Amino acid sequence: MTAVGDLVKFIQDGNKKLSKLMVIGEPDQTLGRIAELRPLVGENVQLVRSRPRFIEVTNANAHKGNALLWLARFLGLDAGDVMAIGDSNNDLTMIKVAGIGVAVANAPREIQDVADHIVAAHYDHGVAQAITEFAL
Repeated sequence: MTAVGDLVKFIQDGNKKLSKLMVIGEPDQTLGRIAELRPLVGENVQLVRSRPRFIEVTNANAHKGNALLWLARFLGLDAGDVMAIGDSNNDLTMIKVAGIGVAVANAPREIQDVADHIVAAHYDHGVAQAITEFAL
């Protein structure tokens, strides 16, 4: 663990590499906290409510969509040939860039709205359903 002093200044400092910072709060307060933090952290920082209690603070380019694009390139694939399955707001970019974007039924509405397909909830074998229907 590293003490950083002024956290907002640390986040804004482009010379530092911020992998991820998790802010944990009460579910009824996390959206408000994002609204408070947004003007403080600047354009180079992404704030995502990944679960009702979790706010993920990352570099604006450090998201699952870019990770999927990198991995596809590394494997010699086109992102259009990749399927991504998600259940949280931090899956949004990944589902958008995948050739087949799948949301499980228990995903937030924002994720379901951008997905190409919606399958059963993760606890009802939605991932297996997606693999069977779209990848085999």
